[in-house]
Amino acid sequence: RVAVVTGATVGTTAKDLPLFSLNVFSASLVSCREFELGGRRYDFGRLMPNGIAQWGTAATTARAGELPGYTSVIPFVGSAIAIGDKGRPG
Repeated sequence: RVAVVTGATVGTTAKDLPLFSLNVFSASLVSCREFELGGRRYDFGRLMPNGIAQWGTAATTARAGELPGYTSVIPFVGSAIAIGDKGRPG
């Protein structure tokens, strides 16, 4: 994909560390192939041919020992939507 990302880091803790970070970006799909998940086949090229817009929020400090099998994780939550097609109705 090709994309431009805009982000910000927000707030500080008592130790003068950032509390969390935000990001938002649009991305165009430059290549893809079908895949299967849960017994269904998906093709992002057909589902979102014009790309996506995504936004998310993440912690700025890794958490150790909270997820079995990983030494540390960074909590993150985000959402994405397909970019519409001006050339097609609906």
